[in-house]
Amino acid sequence: MLPKKDATATLKLGTFTKVQQEGNFAAGWEEFVAKDAAVTVVDVTSGFAEVSAVKDDSEILNSKNAARLSGKVMNIVKQEIIKAIDEGTPPTHQTLSEKIDGILSNPIKQLKLSNVEEEDFESCYSPTIQSGGGDYDLSLGAESNTNELQGDIIIASLGARYKYYCAHLTRTYFINPSSHVQKVYQLLLDVEQEMLKALKDGQPVADVYKAAESYIKEDSPELFQYFTKKVGFGTGLALRDSSH
Repeated sequence: MLPKKDATATLKLGTFTKVQQEGNFAAGWEEFVAKDAAVTVVDVTSGFAEVSAVKDDSEILNSKNAARLSGKVMNIVKQEIIKAIDEGTPPTHQTLSEKIDGILSNPIKQLKLSNVEEEDFESCYSPTIQSGGGDYDLSLGAESNTNELQGDIIIASLGARYKYYCAHLTRTYFINPSSHVQKVYQLLLDVEQEMLKALKDGQPVADVYKAAESYIKEDSPELFQYFTKKVGFGTGLALRDSSH
């Protein structure tokens, strides 16, 4: 029951507006609140995000373990790609994605892990495998199509969850890249270093993008038009923070 209030008072009710609640109880509660004109619903997502942003040691360890698992599985992706290219038996992007997703969902046997429980692991999303040139979909969780794996520029993305904490990893693999491709990729590696320098405790995260932007405009202005509008996101219990 909502607390009593005088006729002129406005009651603010904090809620997570982006979270869709299910069930009869949730529907009834939302209907009850909506009928009360004196109640103002306020989104408290950002406030709670700030409170929970600082992680304790156990949360940091869970995030690191999720990252380690992602790295181990990505090594399997690399091995599968090398095998497919060498043997000339390329799987489809979708087939390779499903195989990797299976490993992420039950990695203990495949990766020979010890002192962990199977229920602690989960895939954050279906891994994304892309190749063949043309338009690459760089959005998080993009679907892998049914085209066969091509031996050119291969982009693989995956995410592992350990004890509810997430990690995300993307790798680009080149097969006989041209000198132009190598030059552009080296530029991105240099940009990454500039971003890491700007990533400091207490500094606005917007400064990270500005550092990347400034470097590209100075080093290779003709390529800036192709630079993405986002360069990362915060992760934790949610795969990515709500600002994305």
